[in-house]
Amino acid sequence: MYGQDYATRLYTPKRDGLVQMQVMRIRQAPDGKIWACTYGGVSCFDGFTFKNYTERDGLSSYAVNDIAFSGDTVFVATQVGLDVIVDEKIIHLHSMEKKFYSASFYFYGKHKFMATSAINEDSLLRIFDVNKRRFVDIIPSRFYKKIRHHTFLKNTLLISEGVNLYEIDLISQKTRLVCTSGLKVWNVNIDAEDVFLWTKTDNKRLLIKRLSPKRNYAIIESFTLDIAKFPATSDPSASILCLEKHDFIFSNDEGGIFILINGRLQQIPGNYNSIHNMLLDKEGNAWVATEKGLLKIFLKKYLYFFPEQGYPENVWTAMGIFNNEQLLASYNHGLFRIKNGKIINHWQPKFINNYYNGGCHGFYNDFLIAAAPGVGVFLPVKNSLSIIKDKMPSASLTIYRDESGKRIMVGNMTKLLAIDKNYRVDSLFDVTATGKRNTILAILRKDNQNFYLGLSRELLQWNETSHKAAFITSEKIRFNDLLRDNHHNLWAATSRGLLLFKDGKYITVSPDMITEDLMTAEIAGNNLLFAAGTRHLFVLDLNRYYAGAKPFLTIYGENAGYFGGEPGQNCFYKDDDGNLWLPTSDNVVKIFPKDFETPFYTLVARINTLSITDRDNTHYQKLDLENKLIEIPFASNNLRICFPVTELNFPEAVRYSYFLKGYQDEWISGYKNSSVIFSNLPAGEYTFYVKASLTNDFTNAPVSQISFTILPPFWQTAWFYVIESFVVLMLILLFLRLTMRHITRRQKNKSELLRLKSATLSKQLDNHFISNCTAKIVVLNESGKIDEASNYARTFSRFMQQNLFFVRKEEITLAEELELIGDYVFLEKKYGSDFNFEIFTNSNIIPTEILIPPLLLQPLVENAIRHGIKQRMDATGGLLKIEISRSGKSLLISIMDNGPGFVHQEQSTPQKGNGMSMQLIAERLQLMEGQNSIKISHSDTDGTCIILEIPIKNIRHDKSRNHRG
Repeated sequence: MYGQDYATRLYTPKRDGLVQMQVMRIRQAPDGKIWACTYGGVSCFDGFTFKNYTERDGLSSYAVNDIAFSGDTVFVATQVGLDVIVDEKIIHLHSMEKKFYSASFYFYGKHKFMATSAINEDSLLRIFDVNKRRFVDIIPSRFYKKIRHHTFLKNTLLISEGVNLYEIDLISQKTRLVCTSGLKVWNVNIDAEDVFLWTKTDNKRLLIKRLSPKRNYAIIESFTLDIAKFPATSDPSASILCLEKHDFIFSNDEGGIFILINGRLQQIPGNYNSIHNMLLDKEGNAWVATEKGLLKIFLKKYLYFFPEQGYPENVWTAMGIFNNEQLLASYNHGLFRIKNGKIINHWQPKFINNYYNGGCHGFYNDFLIAAAPGVGVFLPVKNSLSIIKDKMPSASLTIYRDESGKRIMVGNMTKLLAIDKNYRVDSLFDVTATGKRNTILAILRKDNQNFYLGLSRELLQWNETSHKAAFITSEKIRFNDLLRDNHHNLWAATSRGLLLFKDGKYITVSPDMITEDLMTAEIAGNNLLFAAGTRHLFVLDLNRYYAGAKPFLTIYGENAGYFGGEPGQNCFYKDDDGNLWLPTSDNVVKIFPKDFETPFYTLVARINTLSITDRDNTHYQKLDLENKLIEIPFASNNLRICFPVTELNFPEAVRYSYFLKGYQDEWISGYKNSSVIFSNLPAGEYTFYVKASLTNDFTNAPVSQISFTILPPFWQTAWFYVIESFVVLMLILLFLRLTMRHITRRQKNKSELLRLKSATLSKQLDNHFISNCTAKIVVLNESGKIDEASNYARTFSRFMQQNLFFVRKEEITLAEELELIGDYVFLEKKYGSDFNFEIFTNSNIIPTEILIPPLLLQPLVENAIRHGIKQRMDATGGLLKIEISRSGKSLLISIMDNGPGFVHQEQSTPQKGNGMSMQLIAERLQLMEGQNSIKISHSDTDGTCIILEIPIKNIRHDKSRNHRG
């Protein structure tokens, strides 16, 4: 038995979401999905997640025996009935009278059969016609209790009974004997068009016969298998899977799984209790239904050396030498020589403290390994290990075989050294001479004189002739490995991914796909570049890359069989057979480049879910995609669209490109998730397009699409617009009505104001006043006072003109009103009244810039003179004072006189006009806008004070006013 392990991946309920651990049967659907039948339901695996169906979803039983496919319909055989799954919906077709502990479908052309065995019927095999929903009597009754194995082949059923193999025609129901083996048949197995009979010769050997149905089941060949090496003595043919002519996977009754390839027998580690069936998928990987989960076995590309199987751990250097032997150098556990999966030698000398990354084939069938201190030398012929540590006091981090110079180049921390054929050491260069301290991680010859040195922070070029060094990069990049392709271009595995140096510049290759540090790289004989990262293995097809063809890069992870841990820098080793050895933190991986091919198949992203939620994510609804007219309420305009692909091997490499027409302006590419969320989409019509690819090239990728409409909210509907227009129209009509009412009221106010102003004017221009003024002019003229008469006449004329002009104005300046009052006081004083007149204006009052209603103050001044000052007992000593100030946004005007006051006037005969003037002013103030008031106070000693309060209105804020010129 060989100890190297195939890569395996066990899918379980807890870690991966498998519906139940006990897998009874597995099938692969035409679209590539893997379906697993369990005692807890059925699971569908697309390479990313498991979609599960149970009794809660409508299955007739949790225990599922088998499934089959016909178009888009999945047939499900449970222990109690027959169900179908269509568009993820379960429909019950038929109920069985008795429970079945086993059932297997066989669809051939239009015929659909199911072989079943009922419980408590001595495992009798019966055939159920799925189309007719009834059992058919195909198997002769004499075989009921003698059938050991059965299998379907085209339109026939093959059954084994003792040493004989029978063929039953499913259509004609005829039975015939086709082969007698001479030994008891243990199993019957189909591979393409050939039939394999497994018989047991004795307890140590199996005889396998290959029959050809085309040649009337003639025996084409026979070969034997030694089972003495099996760890269990039970039947080794419980379940069998044919790979090629002499290659098989089979199990025993105790749950052991064995692989026979090229005559080499290998057991898969672990015990799986019981194996129920196996299948080979379209990519050549084996899937096994076990009692402990769904097992995937990767039969190609890799072999592993796990510490759990007895191999050394913490291996930093691994080399395949010859005759199926390997050298594994553990960092702190010494050097191991392995042959045929067994450790045959182990060295852990005191003169080697540790082993590091890197090893190479020397020049005398020797192998050199980076160590601390120095370099270890292993001679297979002598089976001896020695050390070279001259001039190498520190750890050697990399080794490079320089074919041109016939020497071994060593990077001993910061020093570059050379070891010749006689193991003499020569110091070549020290990186510290550049003024920087960088360790040497990789070495590569550029030409006859120059070497590339990959350093811990930069890339350096060193000239061996001139001993000059120059840094090629200025950025802080860790260069873990260097290599050159057939085009003589430099490639580097770095902390920035994969770099290609070409024409004096470097480019980062596929940075959107390679998103992790690359630790080591190697170019295989088929011109594939292998680069190992911290989590994945990247394989770049150089032929396709330089030809500009896509795809050229493939990512291998656990789903593709790569289970390597994190490798060290510059640790790839290519053996004489062209295979690659990769030591990692978890295991050692042997890689077979010949098994790697760039996948060219196209992926199809199928839109399978369109779900909506409201803004609070409280209401969730999954829409029916079969509906050609998908309308979504505006209140649920948060969408999630799912578009998974089926990719069993490279799910890590799948990328999506999508575009939402009506919302986005361009395609979004390089998207990793198989679903996308759109939040708060506005109302409108949309079409969602999506493509999938194993790279970022979506040129020929098929497009899936779905159209839907976000319904407008009620405030954007036609009926709402009608109602809204009607309401707006009503509001406009109401506004117009109120405006007309306001205009009418203002017109009435203006008319009333005009009437009041006319009344005020009429009051102050009564016949008595005019007669007195004209008489005064006559008296002055007759007295020979011609100048005084002229001045008095001009003042009287100006006073009359201003009154007549102001009565037509809505507003005048405070200065104009005060000028009018000054003329009036002048006329009254000349007429015969002798009193003092004073005007006090606050400093923050500019009369020429303040507007007031016309003829507002003059009547009050007239009242103060006629009914105040003139009523004094003495004719002299009268005082009329006007004070103008500001209070907030109001103008305060106080008119004071020292007359006897209203009390004395009430006791004497009332004078005409006193109450009328006040009433006219009060009525005008009521019609004016803003807050207006008039207050009167009086006393026996101080006379009367009238305080008028009106809003301040500046002339600069009333640009529409027509000023008097």
